[in-house]
Amino acid sequence: MSVKIGAWNVSGALGKPEMAPVVLEMMQRIGADVWVLSEALDINEDLLVREDFERDGFEVQIVDREITDTRGDKMLVVLNRLGPKATKLALAHRQGASADISLASDGKAIRVVGAHFDDRREQSRLDMAQAFIDYKNANPNVPTILAGDINAMHGDDDIAKLLQSRRVRLAAFLIPMPRNLDGRLVAMADGRTMALLEQADMQDADSLHQPTMHYPIIPGVQLDHIMHPSEVRATNFEAHATYTNHRAITATIET
Repeated sequence: MSVKIGAWNVSGALGKPEMAPVVLEMMQRIGADVWVLSEALDINEDLLVREDFERDGFEVQIVDREITDTRGDKMLVVLNRLGPKATKLALAHRQGASADISLASDGKAIRVVGAHFDDRREQSRLDMAQAFIDYKNANPNVPTILAGDINAMHGDDDIAKLLQSRRVRLAAFLIPMPRNLDGRLVAMADGRTMALLEQADMQDADSLHQPTMHYPIIPGVQLDHIMHPSEVRATNFEAHATYTNHRAITATIET
């Protein structure tokens, strides 16, 4: 069994008439079977390319990505063309969606959980990671993939070590910086969220930890991930250049 999974933070483009067709064209060119689209559209907007997705064979699930706070201004979209519509899934502080995939050719199945982790607090990310792990462990017979904008770096990456250095941590909290270049980015380099997932037998599809998000004044950082258990294999990882500061990432999962 082979499934191509994609994840992309599209920065609200699917609710914007001038940008939705651009995103659609790129997605069609990449050709994933399952998509996790973070910040797909504003909460008061329509998904402008829904009919296009459906014509391409996708079941469409739109999820308000927040649960416990009031910053629910963006929507998560999960697309599945190898199984039923994804079901909404509570992941501590936000909602995700779980997509079941099965191929009649071999009878095997996998599950893809799409999520957008909190960008503000490491403890919130840890809570969401633990909620995912609990969900995965409650369904041990189906390999479960985690995909999306996790807003966390591996702690042993060079850029994470730099951001966690004493001088950078101090500067981040004392010097006014643009949004996402403040203490939040430093916290994303903490490493505990990715370590927790790895302890639960979740491996990064990108063993090289390539940058997936780019900032004006610092090197790129890996915040978007496709994580898989050891019982399946990830191949053909790609980080696709896009018009946003997030790259679209894809990997082929093989059972």
